[in-house]
Order: sequence, then C-alpha cells, then structure tokens
Amino acid sequence: MNILHIIFSHKLKTTPVLSLAWMAKLCRMDDVSAIELATEKLAKAFNKNLFQDMQNLEALFAIDEKTHSIVERITQHFMCSENNDENLNTRISNAAYLYHCQLFLAYYALSKSCMPSQKGTQHIALSRAFRNATQIIIWQHRTHLHEPANLWLMVSSLFKTAEQLSLLNAKIQSYSDQAPVSLSSAYIQLCMLGSVISIKLRPQQIEIVSKLLSTWASKISIDTDYDANRHQFYIDTAANFPARRITNFTATDNHRYWCFEDVNSKIELCMLCIEHGISPEQLPIKEIISEKYAAETLATLVAEWSSSTLHVTA
Repeated sequence: MNILHIIFSHKLKTTPVLSLAWMAKLCRMDDVSAIELATEKLAKAFNKNLFQDMQNLEALFAIDEKTHSIVERITQHFMCSENNDENLNTRISNAAYLYHCQLFLAYYALSKSCMPSQKGTQHIALSRAFRNATQIIIWQHRTHLHEPANLWLMVSSLFKTAEQLSLLNAKIQSYSDQAPVSLSSAYIQLCMLGSVISIKLRPQQIEIVSKLLSTWASKISIDTDYDANRHQFYIDTAANFPARRITNFTATDNHRYWCFEDVNSKIELCMLCIEHGISPEQLPIKEIISEKYAAETLATLVAEWSSSTLHVTA
C-alpha cells in the first residue's frame, strides 16, 4: 500500500489552511515559470510557519507531488544539454535551486515537528529532506547563490534524528519514479557529493558523480567507532561541512565514519577500462565510462577520494 495513502487515511483534524487553487495554473505555464510560482508559494507558507502545523501536511505533499515531475523534467534536460544561452541557463539553475531549497526547509521543519507516533510521516519527511538537499548541492554548481545557512548542520541533525529513531536502514521510496533508498545511504551520497562542491565541474560531470554514488554507495554502512584499517571518510555531525577524507584528526563522539574502498576500486576499474579501450560486461561500469566527460571526472574523483596515503591519530 502506498505510504502516502496510509498517512492520509488518518483524517486530519481540520481542513488545511493553505489554498491550492493556484496549482491549476501550472499546466498552462512553461516548466520554469511553474517551478518559480511553486517556489514563491512554498516560501510564503514556510515564512508563516504553516508547514510546522500538521494540518497542512496534505497540502505540502500535494504541492510536492504536482511539481516533482516538472522539476525532474527540467533537471534531466538541463544536465544532459550544453545550452550556450547563459541567461536561460542562469534562470533555470536559480529556479531549480531555490525550489529545492524551499522544499528542503519545509521537510526539515516537518521532520522536527513530527511526533514519535507519526513514523510513516517522518520516513517521508526525512527521505525527501535528504533528496532535496542532494539537489541543492547538484544545482549549486550552476548558481552564484549561497546554500541555506547551516545546511550541513541541518542535514546531520536529520541524520541523528533517524539514528535515534532506528530509521537509518529502512529503505524508503521518496517518490514513485525513484527506487527505495535507505536513509543512511542517502546521507552518505549527499555528504560525498558535498565533498566535491568546491571543484569546478560541468553539470554533466556532477550528474556522473551523482549517478556513480547512487549506484555504488548504496551498501556502505555508517559506523560510530573509528577503525584506522577500514575507514577513509568521516562526517562531523556537530560541524557545518560535508564529508572529509580522514587525515590527521582526533576522533570524537560527534564523528561518523565509513569505508569507501569499494567505490574507489570501481572508479579505478572504470579508468582502466577507458585507458585500455575495454568494453566491460557490468552494465553500471559500461554506463559510467560511456559518458562524455567520464575520463576527466573519474580522474578528479581519484585525486579527491583516494585514501592510499592517509595517516590518522584516533
């Protein structure tokens, strides 16, 4: 049974305050204008703290469900094209980026206001918060806008909420067109994508990194105890920055760790296939190396993510 049906099968106490009459206009608008309008409406509701009231839960999901396919269509077209119209590129990038920022903030607030008994709602809120945070990082490469204040602290706060409620390993389908992903996997993918945010990459390269992480980082586990023989990356849940390679640092209770060796090995295998003109049988590898900017993207990731010379003080 669809989880949204389960959520909404329990009638809310009152009719939602938010009016959704404006959504009828979306089908008559171009995609970018539709997303800009949705963002404007989301921002107004958020600034009035309406999404912290559970009676508006249905309205928030309705807006998201209606606009999700639109922004996905924009994303797929934009990331796969090389449009030289800079003004149009800027408008599209800003529209998509601000849209995901507003949804992230809305789901973050919702996840914090959920009661323990509303676990189904919290599953969706957490999953979609991670999803929209990931899109923020993807689109930030194309904008000159700042990420939401304390984004990584907020993301880690969501992670700790899921950790405390034992929800990290639950596989959740954020949207009907996406495969179920565990919250721990979504967190790792987001933090690792954030680790390359300062590098100048093309949209197509960001798409390669995102696809690579979603394909190969899904089985990585997050550990609370540091193991110098296993772990290459960590996140400080009390600091406002993404994943970092473990170099010389002192382990604390706020750190979470993971082994990234399997992903690095697959990246190196992809590079070998490209170098020697090998056509691999494994479909994920074949898809990665067939991308236009695969070679330079993989070389960048090796330089950023390789852990062969790390020395750590625990």
